[in-house]
Order: sequence, then structure tokens, then C-alpha cells
Amino acid sequence: MEENLQQVVFSYNYRLPIKINPGPVSYKVLVALFNGDKVDTIKYEVRMRWIAKDNISYIAIVDRSEKVYINNSEPDLVSEELTAMVSAVLYPLALSVDTTGKCTGICNFPEIRKRWDAKKQEIRKVYTGAWLEKFLRLNDKAFQDKDALVRRVQKDLFISAYFQSFYKSYTEKLMIENRVAVPFFSDPEKLIYQVNQQIDKYIDEKQLIRIEMKGSRSAPPDSPATKNKPVAGGFFHGEFYLESQYNTIQALKLHYTPDTGQKKKAMVIVTGNPVEKPRKPPELP
Repeated sequence: MEENLQQVVFSYNYRLPIKINPGPVSYKVLVALFNGDKVDTIKYEVRMRWIAKDNISYIAIVDRSEKVYINNSEPDLVSEELTAMVSAVLYPLALSVDTTGKCTGICNFPEIRKRWDAKKQEIRKVYTGAWLEKFLRLNDKAFQDKDALVRRVQKDLFISAYFQSFYKSYTEKLMIENRVAVPFFSDPEKLIYQVNQQIDKYIDEKQLIRIEMKGSRSAPPDSPATKNKPVAGGFFHGEFYLESQYNTIQALKLHYTPDTGQKKKAMVIVTGNPVEKPRKPPELP
């Protein structure tokens, strides 16, 4: 069977190279948050395209669909509608990405800030009250501070799942150790996992490259606990499928939990297909 399969093409020291896909790709995103027997889901679509900035960094332009479905319904509560309106301000979102595929910052912050100023006036035409002004002031802090907005974006479950460090040297064993940090519910701090990251030697029948991550929680870098020492249970499992021409993510599925009880769990499923017409790109500095 293996003799009929094509091997993954690596560069020096079994490094999976990051490439620029010339066309945009559309994705369907499902986020599910489990808390005991309760399950909340969020569904939306995303369009992505890549631009080479220089030899050591790239720009990923992310555009999310205006329609977001919460538990299979469009937002109907005031809090849900406001959250959706605020989130829409971010898109199109231009992210800086390093050579490993990790998101490192935002490239179109001035444009996003202008959109937020316009969106505030739009919101005030629909809602009024002291509670609204408090809500707007809280969001002002993020949209006026670039570092705060970067932290907010990096807590997005899709962004966190998609921009993992895939483009690394996997060594002759085709497996490396890696640390991943992912957001969880409304927790202010990300969860840290120590994982084994393995890449399949062969491209599968669908012309996809499979990467798997499996591991358990570890102490944060600045924790007094021993670095990378496992903490109270919790697991992380992710499967990522990259199309083999440009090494671009085609699909992914990951789930993780903070403890052994597994009463709370997050799951992200992404499936993608190429599209032809992207929306207007954001303005870049």
C-alpha cells in the first residue's frame, strides 16, 4: 500500500515548509463548549488568504461571515446581538504570521479602530442606556490598545486552533515535542499543554498531509512549578489535515479539557474548500 503513496516533501532536517496558497480558501467552523450535559455551539464561515510579507513573516487575511449561529440560531438576545456586532468589527482581519505558522500580531489595527468608532455610533442608534455606555467603554479598552486587541484575537478558538506551529523540523523520527496554549471558556489565562506532535510520512489518498497532536496539561512558563511538569490532568488531542500542494490547512478537529473530570471540554471542527472571489482586502500599513 505504502509504495503507491507519495511521501511528504520536507526541506532541510525534515522541516515542513510554509508556502503561499495563491487563492483564498473558505472554511466552515464549528465550536462546541461542553459543561456537563450542557452543550453550546457556535457556527460561522471564514475566508482566508495568504500574502508573503518578507522571508521571515507572512500575512493571513481572515474574513468571517456576517451570520453567526449560536446553538443553531441567529443571535436573538440583546447580549448576543451586541457581542456579534462587536466581533464583526474585527473583519477583515490581517494577521502577521511567523515561519512556523504562529500568529504574532495584527497588521491592520488602525483600520479596525476606525471601524469600531463607526460601529459605536451604529449601536447607539439601536440601543440606549447607561448599561450600553458601560459596555462600549469596556470594549473601547481593547480597540484603543493594539496589544490588548492582539490578546483578544488570540483567544478566539478558531484563530488559536488554526495558527498552531505546524511548520517545524520534525526530525528523522517525524515527531517532536511542542507546547500549545489555547483559550478555554471565559478563563483569563490560556491552558498550556505539552504534546507530542507527529506528522505522517505519506500523503493520504485524498492528497492530504496529516499532523496529530496529543498530550496533557503542563505548568505555564512563569509558574513556580517545574517547567513542562504535568498538572492536574487534562488532555489535548488535535488532528490537522493540510493539502499537499501548498501545505495549507484543509481541515482540523481538536478537543481538550482542563482536568480529568472532563465536565468541561472545548471542541473545534474546521472544514475547508477553495473559493474564487474574496471580499475587499483590508488596508495594510
